[in-house]
Amino acid sequence: MFVRQRLIWGAALALGAGIAAGTGGAGTALAAEEESSAATVQVAPGPATRSTARADARALRTAGRAAAISAPRTVAAVMIPVEPRPALVPAAPRASGDYLLIRRSDLMAKPTSGAGWTYLKSQADAKWEAPDLSKLNTTTPAQVMAAALVYARTGDESYRAKVAAALVKVPGTEIKPVEAKTAVVLPFARNVFGYVVAADLIGLPLDTRTDNGQTWREFLVAARTRQFPGNTRWISLEKTSGDSASNWNAYALSSHLAISIALGDTAAIERDTAIYRRFLGDTTSPWPAFNPTAGYRWNNNGRSWDMTATLQRGINPDTPGDARSGAIILDALRHTSLPSVRFGKLDLAGRAYTEETLDALLAINMMLKARGNDFTDFQNRALGRAYAFLARNGGPSGYSNGRFLAVAMNNLYGTTYSTTAGDSVARHLGFGGWLLTR
Repeated sequence: MFVRQRLIWGAALALGAGIAAGTGGAGTALAAEEESSAATVQVAPGPATRSTARADARALRTAGRAAAISAPRTVAAVMIPVEPRPALVPAAPRASGDYLLIRRSDLMAKPTSGAGWTYLKSQADAKWEAPDLSKLNTTTPAQVMAAALVYARTGDESYRAKVAAALVKVPGTEIKPVEAKTAVVLPFARNVFGYVVAADLIGLPLDTRTDNGQTWREFLVAARTRQFPGNTRWISLEKTSGDSASNWNAYALSSHLAISIALGDTAAIERDTAIYRRFLGDTTSPWPAFNPTAGYRWNNNGRSWDMTATLQRGINPDTPGDARSGAIILDALRHTSLPSVRFGKLDLAGRAYTEETLDALLAINMMLKARGNDFTDFQNRALGRAYAFLARNGGPSGYSNGRFLAVAMNNLYGTTYSTTAGDSVARHLGFGGWLLTR
């Protein structure tokens, strides 16, 4: 089922060499691996049997790998059409008053005093930058979410009004005209999550008319397959979310899931849950193994980090005595100035991208827990093991957006990581001292 869905949801797959894009935190840029391709593989639409779907999947990967071998380092951007999604499936009803991110009972049990609350409220009260879905490094989405959380917890209408005023400015900021040919999906994947969560927390009606003329529903319906032409492999949230297991893919999956829950698309929620299970290490998940990145293939470095067959999982299994245990494979191998390095000491890029991926995975964890499916201890505490791997190998990175992780891990797993750096706003979450607790 999921092989066939994967062919439908992502109509083309090609693997290629990496090019550079700026990322990082606190205004610092790191070398980012952006997958591009020199060729596209056409997948014919229409009905397919289980056997033909498997054959198509094999052909797809074979062609993609062949393209990767001969692909130049820089290629022209090509628009790849994505087959339209089927009609939305009605959602399984959420319990009355429950939110996309958190159960109402869990939210109302959180305190309105103490350091965690004070930090959350400080971000809610801050003067925010204008919403901009195309901006790579911005704290606005998480700050808007913080204000929505304060409103949901206290009922203070001034926060609801502040959030609503920001949300109507969001649609239409995905791609700036001057970047129309080079825009990539990563900023969108980082930013849209916070706004979707905030809209849910304040109960923004789906028929709300936004500043660019779209309704909020129309914006959400288009968001998952919105194409970004600057990367020929990862062109949309939908395609990126299930293709591989790095920070790009984790952020795309988190945002895709948030939108799917907001729209009540149960088929998409099932798909995203299967991807998440595979990412955490469940090789029995119906979602197939992930596809390698250019960094994984570079000098065959990925095999030195991967403890099993090629990307059967995103996080290495719990294997006592193996120093790679718990590594988020595709981020751990990253290097600031090279496509990748062989297993050994984590480079700054490997530490920073590991933190970003954990931010996205924890966001997914929260959303699924709100639906009654808690993965906090799944796969021998895969999320906790991933942070432990980071801590064993020179982490944290020092970037401000990842500071909340130590606080969150202590709350979730009873660990004693140093929290002297304090809490932080992240791409999707942050607020580890208040939001991320058992």
